[in-house]
Amino acid sequence: MTDMLAAHWQPHARTTNRHQGPMIYTHVRTFGALLASLSFLLVGMGLQNTLLGVRAGIEGFSTIETGLVMSGYFVGYLAGCWIAPRTIIRVGHIRTFSMLASLASGTAILHAVEPAPWTWLALRIITGASIAGLHLVVESWLNSATTRDQRGGLLALYLVVNLGSIAAGQQLLNAAEPAGFTLFALSSVLLSLAVVPVALTRTQAPAPPTTPKLDLGRLYAVSPVALVGTAVSGLTNGAFWGMAPTYGQTIGLDAFRIANFMTIVVIGGMVLQWPLGRLSDHMDRRIVLVAIAAALSALSAFLALVDPIAQRPLFLALSFLYGGCLLTLYSICNAHANDASDAAASLEVASGLLLVFGAGAMAGPLVASVAMSALGVEALFELTAITAVSLALFGVWRLMVKAAPSAEQTSEFEPVPAGLASPIPQDVDTLATGAMAASDNEETGPEQAI
Repeated sequence: MTDMLAAHWQPHARTTNRHQGPMIYTHVRTFGALLASLSFLLVGMGLQNTLLGVRAGIEGFSTIETGLVMSGYFVGYLAGCWIAPRTIIRVGHIRTFSMLASLASGTAILHAVEPAPWTWLALRIITGASIAGLHLVVESWLNSATTRDQRGGLLALYLVVNLGSIAAGQQLLNAAEPAGFTLFALSSVLLSLAVVPVALTRTQAPAPPTTPKLDLGRLYAVSPVALVGTAVSGLTNGAFWGMAPTYGQTIGLDAFRIANFMTIVVIGGMVLQWPLGRLSDHMDRRIVLVAIAAALSALSAFLALVDPIAQRPLFLALSFLYGGCLLTLYSICNAHANDASDAAASLEVASGLLLVFGAGAMAGPLVASVAMSALGVEALFELTAITAVSLALFGVWRLMVKAAPSAEQTSEFEPVPAGLASPIPQDVDTLATGAMAASDNEETGPEQAI
């Protein structure tokens, strides 16, 4: 095993930006309005997502009905990736953002007006499509206004805003009674406020996007581990974000403890994202992916066994580590896929990974709800344990049959948020419209699959 690790260890000489600190301040000055809008957006969505899971239990939704409702968000998210680029091209970024934020705000408050499963499913689909479009507007704007050597720092700042805002949204669940109207109104207000900074910004809107080509078969041929890992990441993230509030409510956690549980998971993702990503910069990323998947499987198994009330400190500690693995998996899959592809294919790779993640996330809540209904609520973590260990075994097999990429092939890790936060990586202004492109790619031979 030592020889195997040594063979895949790659001490790459990385260039670092000495002006990264000052550059962060420049990013804040330049993109403060956009990031403020994003923060309002994700605080509101973080609150809404957990609130809906808790309120569904109060309203007497079955576990499967809750899973179906939560899956609707990712159905809409995928649809939004197809629809939003056309809207941006037609009316521009600011009008698109204003329209979609207003739509998301309206649907947020309608959940309280008609708390029924099929109504909520329709509202979640609309919400998912709106949020996808809002992410596309913000991210295309950010990417178009920065050079590649500045983008890593901006993405790091973007990640902090994403996960920090979602964590803050979890804590707002404690602001009022989930059975009432107030929290839905608060979520709606926050989504409406997201319009204000963008409407007042003086930053120049980007040009309309272009269209890359998309071929998932070629992407799998180039990087099987990245594609399978992205599917697993989507499934497990979708299951967690959709069904974790239901899990907490079923085992007897009150709203305060559910909010703390969700917050701890998000903080784990924030804290461990960079260390694990930087580790993957210096060795075969597949080893890091295998280790993360194995750790995620073990942590999920422990979470299924631990009593969250009687063993609360242990449960929260495991949740922190669980979040670190769960929310980091997508970023490293993204980096690994780009290692295996040439620079010209980076947009195609990013577009393909987004669609695979979205498909997995769409299935996650529904699969988890069926498992929880049949096997008990602990099946939320048991499902993650099984899928994660399957990824680990697949990764070990790929390590045995294919050599590590060379140092020249390996790109530097950049964090990419997943889950409620947008999983869309670099150059979103261009790659987003990959969803509109037909898969009539020119015939080119795939690079050596790793």
